[in-house]
Amino acid sequence: MEAITRDDVVLQSDKQVSCSVDKGIVVMNVNAGEFYDLNHSASDVWRLLDTPTKVSTLCERLRETFNVDVERCEKDVLNLLNRLQEKGVVKALK
Repeated sequence: MEAITRDDVVLQSDKQVSCSVDKGIVVMNVNAGEFYDLNHSASDVWRLLDTPTKVSTLCERLRETFNVDVERCEKDVLNLLNRLQEKGVVKALK
């Protein structure tokens, strides 16, 4: 599986279901039967992936909400997206 980059378009996989719980989101990989509990900031990323979104655009939107520099935002978002891709709940359009 190829790593997600800032130039990729990312979206929620069709192999998952998710729901809001308190301020976070719980995501389930339907095929694997595994659950993932997303914290507040990861939940914000998840909500922005309702529609296909370029990673660099996603980071711009997040920086409007969180006081974080470009490099840190991209590093953290790419780390999260690549972990979620490994779990099969997001996919990248290369």
